[in-house]
Amino acid sequence: MTGANVIGYRQRGLTNFYSLFVGLAAVALLLLYAEISPWVPGIVLSEYINLGPYTLAVVLGMLIGRGGVRRENARLHELPLSAAAGLAFYQTAIVAACVFALMFVTKDRAVSRLFLSSYLLLLSGVLMMLHNWVPRLFSRIIFSRDTLTRTLFVGRNYEGAEMIRWMQNRVHLGIQVVGYLADDEAHYSGQDRLPFLGNTKKLQATLQEKNINQVILLNW
Repeated sequence: MTGANVIGYRQRGLTNFYSLFVGLAAVALLLLYAEISPWVPGIVLSEYINLGPYTLAVVLGMLIGRGGVRRENARLHELPLSAAAGLAFYQTAIVAACVFALMFVTKDRAVSRLFLSSYLLLLSGVLMMLHNWVPRLFSRIIFSRDTLTRTLFVGRNYEGAEMIRWMQNRVHLGIQVVGYLADDEAHYSGQDRLPFLGNTKKLQATLQEKNINQVILLNW
């Protein structure tokens, strides 16, 4: 498995895990809100109301809306508040469409419209907060120091600057770029703050000394 494949695998794993988490959070919020609704002014929710179909509608909406999470997977760990708000609005709109479509199809007049509308408003706010900080937290927990993939670049000249910069920007996925070995130091540039560790004859010693887990060959 190449370095890019490892990163892609980890990124997809983080995205899928987070999508599952926010889906469960949306369902939990609906059930919790139903439990506390008797104490919410203006909301009257019959104790005989069946929330099962609406729970399924929320699940369906979050499943469809996970496409938005996947589109943000490259920067999921550092979403700015504006992007988090946009993603939350997108997912909430899909959940709302599923919920109100269910109401239309079943002609359900018993469920409180105010309850559902206020739930959707709450959902949007909760999702925005989750998108803004939970993926970053998950990255730190899942890819802790104990699970770092220490990576060494090896090549005859320094022509892998783009790939190295790309790898260095994936630290949140547990990728730690340790340094670079090359036979021709003249081609080396320190612009990416990547330590030059010597020529390729030092490969075996470097692997042991730096505790390298992954070697990537450049223009070999």
